[in-house]
Amino acid sequence: MGEMTSSPFHLAGAATPLFVQRTRMAVAGSAGIALLVLVFTCMLPAQPVRAMTEFARFTPAGELFPQDGIRQPVEVLSPPLVRGAWNAFRVVVDVEPGQQFRLYIGQNPNNAMRVRVLREVVEEHAEGWRIARRELVLLPFRSESLPAVERSPGRTTYTFWMEVQPPRNYPTRRLKLEPQVLVDNQWFVYPMEIRVLDLDIDIRGLPTRALTDVRNETPAAVPDAAHAKLLEEALCGDPGARYLDAAAVLQPSGRERESASVFARAMDALATQHSRDDVEQGIVGFLNISDRGAWCKQPSFPRDRLGTEWPAVLRNRLLQLAGDPYD
Repeated sequence: MGEMTSSPFHLAGAATPLFVQRTRMAVAGSAGIALLVLVFTCMLPAQPVRAMTEFARFTPAGELFPQDGIRQPVEVLSPPLVRGAWNAFRVVVDVEPGQQFRLYIGQNPNNAMRVRVLREVVEEHAEGWRIARRELVLLPFRSESLPAVERSPGRTTYTFWMEVQPPRNYPTRRLKLEPQVLVDNQWFVYPMEIRVLDLDIDIRGLPTRALTDVRNETPAAVPDAAHAKLLEEALCGDPGARYLDAAAVLQPSGRERESASVFARAMDALATQHSRDDVEQGIVGFLNISDRGAWCKQPSFPRDRLGTEWPAVLRNRLLQLAGDPYD
């Protein structure tokens, strides 16, 4: 799994530097250019901690929610972040049944970004799996703190919603963000090289300290529904309206809605930085729309190819308009 090295990263919840066992991961092309890597499921068990898009959901047995239609989940290695806003990811921890672990989040530079982590309570119902609720956790998170009902003997997978907010004035440069787990006295690290984009979004109305209070939130039944509704309103509504105006119709409130709102603000910023036509052409081309009028009568999205993760792929492509902060 690699050599034991002294960690240069500051770990949330840790008072002293810790030793980490690094898992080397191959990234196609330059690390400064790689954005998202498709990882085949046969590779996943080798790494007990992963960062995924917020659209990929997992059962306690480590299987993707069947209704999400994802065949090859997108694993995040070098994601673009929008400064001044909360950017969402899902952290997945895979262990042996009954095995205990601790979860940390490392940053370099130290405290460069605000980070919040919420554990997800996953339940199976007659209509299928769902995320019943999320609960804010303090780091390091200790699996032994879970209620007994959530520590079933056969459980292998635990998921966490991670929110990351670079300050609005943060320079456009690289930084490190690493979910880390301690299992049986061994450290495992998932290396993320964050790309903070040169993109100034409209932050009016955005939460400054936190997102929706978890006590008042019901996780969305369909993770891409807010993004789909946003694009339907943007492409079929008032052609002169901002994307953020289109986001005003999104219901209900919650983290999935906030994710779509940040996407709308980023598209508005890109339209200002480049042009509205550039952004719309990117969207229309991705959705393969040849007749907008016909599409608006029956909106469709590439769930057949990408499942509910299509918004992450589209978002990544559009944010490339903001340029590479490594240049």
